Amino acid sequence: MGRLAGIFITLAAAAFFCIDAAAQLKIIPQEKLDSIANPPLSPDASRILPETTELNLPDLNDTDEPCRRTVRLTNVSGKEISINRLTTSCSCVIAVCPATSLKPGQGTTVRIAYNPAGHFGRFNHRVHIYTSGYRDPSAIITVKVRVKSDGK
Repeated sequence: MGRLAGIFITLAAAAFFCIDAAAQLKIIPQEKLDSIANPPLSPDASRILPETTELNLPDLNDTDEPCRRTVRLTNVSGKEISINRLTTSCSCVIAVCPATSLKPGQGTTVRIAYNPAGHFGRFNHRVHIYTSGYRDPSAIITVKVRVKSDGK
């Protein structure tokens, strides 16, 4: 009788913990994940023009120094625009833009650095450029790179 009670208690505990774990699981639709990874451009996207939307870095080793590049941005609208933030899709990519306000026709550069340390494989990281007043980015620059291990 004790053995049967032990099995019952074990099954009841397993059922309880499975229900508890399932209650904490939140399913995120694929469309939501896609919109986070590749957000739509804001309505003012035509106002700011990057010289390239795809930055192809050379093949790197994981022990290499960070690879640095610059991308020129130009205000092609008839109004002044303000760049209020830059975000990247990975902490291995750093993007900095010295100018925050661009008059019509004025340009600036975005300095981008990719640190290959601890990364192996092919990557497509993104730099999102936001202008004031918009939730979605006004421009996206994709940083493509292949990192090999120095030990292999």
